[in-house]
Amino acid sequence: MRLRYMIDHIRVGKSIPPQYEAVGIWVQGFGPGLDIEMFYKDTKLAKEREQEVSWVINRLVDSDQTALDSEFLEYHQNQRSPYDGVFSQIVETDSFPNFRTCREQMLS
Repeated sequence: MRLRYMIDHIRVGKSIPPQYEAVGIWVQGFGPGLDIEMFYKDTKLAKEREQEVSWVINRLVDSDQTALDSEFLEYHQNQRSPYDGVFSQIVETDSFPNFRTCREQMLS
């Protein structure tokens, strides 16, 4: 299955240079519609971020979007403040049979 994904990292503490922890992954498929899933670890830090991210999907649904822009991940990657966190490089792959396998392998 062809997928694109990026790892979501949250800034931990206030150290300089900043330290980041991987807490989630955004996985976009090439299917029709809103073919995106966001998965987060089961930690307090990750759950707080997951609540913020759920608004991304809510805004898409509320605005009656029926498909994702081809630059969806890039847009969100570029909008992220390094004071909040960073997204990894976007990877396009066909190494995973489904979204769940991608999540399990990349967040383990």
